[in-house]
Amino acid sequence: MNYVFATQEQTPGSGSILLLNIIFDKNNLIYLDLSRNLFYEIPAIVLKNKKSLRTLILRENNIKSVDTLLASEFPCLEKLDLGENKIMELPLEMPPTLKYLDVEYNHIRSISHLTLEKLNLTYLNMKSYYKDLVKNNIWSMKHLEELFQTIDSNTITLQSCENLKVLYVFFFGISQFNNFESFVRKCQSLRTLELTFYGSLRNSNEIIILNNIVLKELRMFSIFCDSMYKLNTSFLDNHKQLTDVSLSGEITDLDKDTFKSQQRVLYIGLTSTKLEELPETIFSYNSHLIKLNLQSNKLTNLSKNIFNNLKNLIILNLSKNQLTNLPE
Repeated sequence: MNYVFATQEQTPGSGSILLLNIIFDKNNLIYLDLSRNLFYEIPAIVLKNKKSLRTLILRENNIKSVDTLLASEFPCLEKLDLGENKIMELPLEMPPTLKYLDVEYNHIRSISHLTLEKLNLTYLNMKSYYKDLVKNNIWSMKHLEELFQTIDSNTITLQSCENLKVLYVFFFGISQFNNFESFVRKCQSLRTLELTFYGSLRNSNEIIILNNIVLKELRMFSIFCDSMYKLNTSFLDNHKQLTDVSLSGEITDLDKDTFKSQQRVLYIGLTSTKLEELPETIFSYNSHLIKLNLQSNKLTNLSKNIFNNLKNLIILNLSKNQLTNLPE
């Protein structure tokens, strides 16, 4: 690759303009980040480098159409980040070399399952204001390893993700989770599972989900709910191998044995909750714990012996509470 440099002598008073022109004349870029600008359409520099680009980041602009990102024109493109624009729809034919696709929070109302099934994606982020983007079709992505999805119905159309390792799901107004549980049961490669609930507890204040499912590879589990809830701990009890557990949202209270099964856990997060107190023995079984995050709760005091068994604890966050004193 030939490099062109603009020296100080070449750019008296207008070096940035000359350098910008040199960059825009390039046609062999493999990485291009134009995020957080004010583009309303795909810039010309993208099309000039379409034969060589491998990574293209256009996040947080005002782009409405990406019709120029045709499959045949970008033969090397592997990572495409279009998150947080104003895109209305995706082309049916996307670059077949794509491994990473982020289209979160655009104005896309639906994505054809045919578009996704033709790709060999390992990462897909389609969190959306319009919830279920892939509708009325059973679709499969056997290479997918990371999925971020918004769900507002009890129908889970994604059927096969045997290699999925990271799953982030945002539930809107759902009270029945049978179909989701059937899907997760097939994801035996999962290592990270994060669940977020908005308006999903209408008739109950207890989250009962995944209680009869065992994911042997799971290491990280996180849950958030925007309404008052009590956690049913059956899922935690079935996953003693967890190393990272996070609970947040409008949780009302915790049983003293909540983390009893997590004897290998290295990180526990209880953040942004309504908790005013914690059982004295809640961390008694977590002797391997290294980091404890109790930030942004309503804690007014802590029991005298609450940290006694945390011999390996080196990071403790108690910020944004209502504490007036601490146990010695």
